[in-house]
Amino acid sequence: MDAELAQIGPFLLDAKPDASVTLKERDPGVKIRAASRGGSRLILLANPTDTAREVPLEFTATPDRILKPIGHGTTVTSRGGIAKMKLEASGTAALLE
Repeated sequence: MDAELAQIGPFLLDAKPDASVTLKERDPGVKIRAASRGGSRLILLANPTDTAREVPLEFTATPDRILKPIGHGTTVTSRGGIAKMKLEASGTAALLE
């Protein structure tokens, strides 16, 4: 956990909000925060519900990309501007592009 915070903290200090990535569904119950800095993007997701969720992320700038998890998890690939992300109940995820 400390290693994850050490990686995210400095990024967020200099980053600007990034509106080019959003949740495709209007109200999936999941919270998102995207920020960019120097050509990199950080996406933070939180599922405060007691049910696991699969949420599609929608990218408007570039349709195909690879998102790497910070900490644990698997790489997420976006095709045609959509990437599907699974979040466990009360789960979180941090992805870096």
